[in-house]
Amino acid sequence: MKVCDFKKLFRSLDAHQSVRIWVLIIGGLQVGFWLYLFFYIARHSNPKGDGMEWVAMAPATGILVMFVWPPLQFAAKNELLLLALVLTSAGALMNAALFIEIAREFTEYQGP
Repeated sequence: MKVCDFKKLFRSLDAHQSVRIWVLIIGGLQVGFWLYLFFYIARHSNPKGDGMEWVAMAPATGILVMFVWPPLQFAAKNELLLLALVLTSAGALMNAALFIEIAREFTEYQGP
């Protein structure tokens, strides 16, 4: 494909399709973040601890279920796209705040 073919492709997208693409991208990144969080917590948790670090997966899963899964379903069906964009954006902000809090908790205590 030539560069001009890509330009034609993106020019042919209407507003609904571009919103749908953004919802799918933001939602996909948040699913990737949810998976990354498992590895981050496993890598930074205390191996001799009580496992309370894993409690952070509860709000992460709640954000995924409430603010990411429904918008991805809406985008797949191509309906309620503005609501889906608002929900995925809110979920992205909440995931960023959650990650900052988790990173702060792990750097606060380094052990003896």
